[in-house]
Amino acid sequence: MRAKGGRARSPTERSRRRRGAGEQGFTLIELLIVVTIIPLIVGAIAAGLLTILNLQSSVKNRITDSSDAQVVSSTFLKDVQSATLITTWPSSSPECGNLTGGKQLLGLQWAGGQTVVSYDTVPVIGVAGTTYSLVREYCTSGNTSTPSSTTTVAYDISGTQLPPCLGGATCIPSSGQLPQQWYTPAVAQAVKFVVTEAGTGFTYTLLAEPRGWTPTYVAVDGPVPVFSPVTALSTVCSTCLSVGNYGSITINSSLGTNGSSVAIASPSAGSVPIGTDATLTASTLLTTDPLLNSDANSSPPEYFSPQINDPLSGVLTKPTATGTGSCILKSGSTTVFNCSAGIYASTPTLMNNDTYDFDGAAGGTYQFPTTLNIPANATLTFNYGNYIFNGSTLVNGVPAAVTQSGSGAVTITGNNVLFYAPNGSIDFGTNSSVYLVPISGNDGVTIWDASTTNVNIENVQNNRNSYGGIYIPGGTVNASSPEAAANTSLSVMFLIANSINIMQYTNVIVTGP
Repeated sequence: MRAKGGRARSPTERSRRRRGAGEQGFTLIELLIVVTIIPLIVGAIAAGLLTILNLQSSVKNRITDSSDAQVVSSTFLKDVQSATLITTWPSSSPECGNLTGGKQLLGLQWAGGQTVVSYDTVPVIGVAGTTYSLVREYCTSGNTSTPSSTTTVAYDISGTQLPPCLGGATCIPSSGQLPQQWYTPAVAQAVKFVVTEAGTGFTYTLLAEPRGWTPTYVAVDGPVPVFSPVTALSTVCSTCLSVGNYGSITINSSLGTNGSSVAIASPSAGSVPIGTDATLTASTLLTTDPLLNSDANSSPPEYFSPQINDPLSGVLTKPTATGTGSCILKSGSTTVFNCSAGIYASTPTLMNNDTYDFDGAAGGTYQFPTTLNIPANATLTFNYGNYIFNGSTLVNGVPAAVTQSGSGAVTITGNNVLFYAPNGSIDFGTNSSVYLVPISGNDGVTIWDASTTNVNIENVQNNRNSYGGIYIPGGTVNASSPEAAANTSLSVMFLIANSINIMQYTNVIVTGP
């Protein structure tokens, strides 16, 4: 190709000219647009980053505050529930430890002063200034000078943090101190702790009641102490409540009971053994053992209680019978007997395959002088009334108030009844269908055995097995079940006994009154 003027251009010249045309740069307008837009974009990004950083700090503070609340509540609840004496005095005697610059907000004693817990505000001096922490000091074995453990349970609390108030959910913490003394649970009733985080102003409230304070509820029959649905009263038993292999006991909460708790009066370690694949389902386990080691395998959390009392002692009235009772054959029948209330000269001899209807007219009382033996395949209906069984016959070397002979199925129904045994064991046998409903006036008790023997209850597959409330303060409740019935359960309203044994493969549901 020739250039204008006649000179031909080489390929190299043509390539250089093409490249030069694409390197002319930005125009002024383009440059002004870029200079204007870039700061806007950079500013938006910077603002977003600042927002994220600020949000991160806020989220961190909230998580920290929430963590403090959870840590404090996990220790505070257990400490207060176990307390036998409580104070909010800043310098009490005894006081667990005494950290430099610290001030006690709450002091708690367990087990006659052998365990002392102090919640203190403690200054923490840092580069940015002084903050305050809530520290829990825990002293055992009567040694209050050297804590067994010191734990910071909340950080950055207010330097003017108020001590808890005593008296209930409506009390208001204040700077005015209560008199310098220790208060019993009956006086304190509840401890309310309102904690404020200084940095964020986050406030949370903790409320707990000492177990030593026993409230009452008003039942149909009058005021009754609130009690644990499962209570073992022996103070010396080494095995107070046992659950055998593959067995279970499940305690449900209800009105008139201390939640779904278990109460163990014995301070012995390991007094609640739980077998292989066995379960104890309850909200708490109350024990007089200050070391809280009634059973290392027990699933409910343990709390110290200074004393486990018999909640029904002095509450129930022993029934008495009048008149003369007897069983007569029902007119037109050869197998059905009607039995009237009164004192029996001799205990009826019940026959196999027969039906006995205790009429319970006007809520009468039946009194049998000797052992009531329930034969095979018998059907017994105990209607409205009290039934007194005196044990005389020895069964396996133990006086028996109620016993069963033979292997045939037995049906026992108690409609509004109290079975009272002043002496001798009560055993409905191993193949019975039992359904008992308590009579009004006995606070849910259907079986009251005043002896030091046993009440034996059985779970039979496909049968009704509901026993009401069982009260045997001097003896043992044994609940058993064949392996074939392992997938079924028997039910009771409550178990109050000297000791309680849940045998292997046995499932018990405690419903509460």
